[in-house]
Amino acid sequence: MKRFAWIISSRFLASMLQAVTFVLVARGSDPKEFGYFSSYIGLTLVVNSICDFGLTSLVTKERAKSDTSSTVGLIISRYKALGFGQLIILIVLAILLSKWGEYHTLIFVPIAVASVLERQAEIRLALAIADGDTKKNFAVLLLRRSLTLVVTIIMSILYSPVLSYGMAYFLAAFIAWIWTRRIVRVPPIPDQVQRVSILSMLCDARPFWINSMAAQARNLDVALVSIFSSAAAAGIYGTIARSIGPLRMFSSSLSTVVFPQAVKDRIEGQSTVNRPVILSILGLSIFYFVLSFSAEYFVRILLGEEYLAAVDGLIIVILSLIPASITSILTALMQAYGRERLVSAIAVTSSGLGLIGVAVGSSVAGATGAAAGIAVSYALQALLMVGFGAGNFRGKN
Repeated sequence: MKRFAWIISSRFLASMLQAVTFVLVARGSDPKEFGYFSSYIGLTLVVNSICDFGLTSLVTKERAKSDTSSTVGLIISRYKALGFGQLIILIVLAILLSKWGEYHTLIFVPIAVASVLERQAEIRLALAIADGDTKKNFAVLLLRRSLTLVVTIIMSILYSPVLSYGMAYFLAAFIAWIWTRRIVRVPPIPDQVQRVSILSMLCDARPFWINSMAAQARNLDVALVSIFSSAAAAGIYGTIARSIGPLRMFSSSLSTVVFPQAVKDRIEGQSTVNRPVILSILGLSIFYFVLSFSAEYFVRILLGEEYLAAVDGLIIVILSLIPASITSILTALMQAYGRERLVSAIAVTSSGLGLIGVAVGSSVAGATGAAAGIAVSYALQALLMVGFGAGNFRGKN
């Protein structure tokens, strides 16, 4: 539970800092500009998931099995090489989106570079989490988010909010990457392991990759709203999608801790996570339900009258976090117990339906319709996970 407390506190505080940063960007931009900004943030999340190839989850699992695992160093080494391809893709998308929105060509490029550096740091921090050393994650994450916020505020005096955020994000990610390389130990690569092909590693990580990619595909939601509705509607919906980041941190932080611990429980033939998981799901469900009543107050105070159209959609999305939390935690448990393929199949199905729901919903009812579409997909995924996954999980224990 101490590890969970460190993880959830660091991620929640970091996500709150990020939410405040995004609110400042939104208040300094019109809905159209913020819509393009949100679309690119969503694209980076999707590309990051694709180029991760499930290796972050695989390296966590390998490290949890043994802190001297010979494949850990090889995975980290291969991940560096994959980062160059990721960078090229993100820069191309940054330039294309800036041209489409008729903004400066390089306005999104700093975000692209920062995103790659952040992922390189995150895979090393995954090793620390698997080791139970969550304080390093706490320190690096808070440094990155705090520095991004402070520098964004300072640079907004001279530059646009979007460009200021990009440069601040790059500076913070670069410093965090350097620091992470110094504080996280990566074991040397034995000669016999060096002969393992990258294709073999990717095959082992494929179920994790498919699940992660399907989950992150939902971040294309803002881009879909801009296509099927309008840039203004995308800006309204973008405020909904990006402002709930801190609320997602509770379940994602718990699943981050549950996954390596469940791997160890499986090896040792015991279970230490069931009670904390059940209590956490119940607590989160009550919290989200109560919080949904404050949506209008949140929008009025933090975003202003210009974004009041986001209230109904925000209520829907906050309530949808209840099934999303159930899914997140069950995903960690089932992957730890070898149900990766089932998890990925459910994720692909529900995410695909979710994007269809966003497209249809936004074309009919703008941002509110898009929120309803994504909420239905979360509910469907939770039902499938409980119906198919929980029964399968009980059957093997």
